[in-house]
Amino acid sequence: MIKLFCYGTLQNPIIRKQVLNNSDHKITKDTISGFDIGIIKIDEEYFQILESGNSTIKGSVIEFTKKELKLIDEYETSFYNRKIIKTDNNTSVWVYCRHD
Repeated sequence: MIKLFCYGTLQNPIIRKQVLNNSDHKITKDTISGFDIGIIKIDEEYFQILESGNSTIKGSVIEFTKKELKLIDEYETSFYNRKIIKTDNNTSVWVYCRHD
């Protein structure tokens, strides 16, 4: 299983069901520090992680399969980059950050 730090729409089981046809995932609350959160407008407004910052962002670590992660990559579009970081609980996770 692949761990992804989610801080926006993917925390919502209804959205996960729409994107993945599945909303049954292992979820752990966590935070990341040293980032800021901003807004990006695509067709509507969405949250985005900004790598330069000093805020603590609350979210969830959600476990997905490789197949699900590929579907999430498509859902997140090219407006985001996916990278590995450590949460405040020292868990290695993927996170979607703003595409520069």
